[in-house]
Amino acid sequence: MAATDRGTPLEAVAEAIRESNEALAAEVLQRVLDQPPAFLEQLVLTLLSAPWDTAVGLARAPST
Repeated sequence: MAATDRGTPLEAVAEAIRESNEALAAEVLQRVLDQPPAFLEQLVLTLLSAPWDTAVGLARAPST
């Protein structure tokens, strides 16, 4: 899609982010699929055992 077909600047940025996220997801999936089955097993176990905020890359706010 050409930049002029994307509407407003905000819509163009949103579309660029969506396209970037799709490309990243496809690359990550392909990299996982290229690994041996044991890699996927370990990845799943690691993600399931990690605290939710750590698994999604969020930092916890310091407790006061």
